[in-house]
Amino acid sequence: MLPRIAPSALILPALLGWLAGPAQSEAGDFVSAPLDLIESGLFCPHDSQGRAEAPDTELGYIHLVPAGTRVDFATHVAPAELGMGFGIRFKLAEGAAPRQARIVITHPPIGPAQVTRESWVVTLDETPSLSQFVFSEAYEIQTGLWVMEIVTEEETLLRQSFTVVPPGDTLISVKMCEGPSLLS
Repeated sequence: MLPRIAPSALILPALLGWLAGPAQSEAGDFVSAPLDLIESGLFCPHDSQGRAEAPDTELGYIHLVPAGTRVDFATHVAPAELGMGFGIRFKLAEGAAPRQARIVITHPPIGPAQVTRESWVVTLDETPSLSQFVFSEAYEIQTGLWVMEIVTEEETLLRQSFTVVPPGDTLISVKMCEGPSLLS
């Protein structure tokens, strides 16, 4: 695993997020009670903690993310680069009853079947959770709009858009994840 930029460095990621590219705020992005969005943005490459079956995904499984993984860049504009990830950290509000939900990602066509929608089941509770998409295979890297939602049987609780752009169209790069921490 490559060393990462210190997640505690607040000023630099915020500045880089602002400089990352044109404003890409989608009018349809929202979060509804009882869900709390902790943060969203880009993630540096990290090792998987195993995988879980997810039949409604292109691969048929998802990689499990290490507990405590935090956003490295506060932006919704992602470079189309192997290893780059983007996603959301969330939890249910205090006192809300745990429930099942589905993470749904819609994106440009990928893979031989030209998949445009993937989903998997999660349990929502008061513990912070993370869902992200990582470009782990070259064929997954497609520019355009990627939308992540958290959906229950009754309603959509969260929608967060990410715009994937060619490398160089944003100041963010997976290369920024290499090397020593910028702050000690």
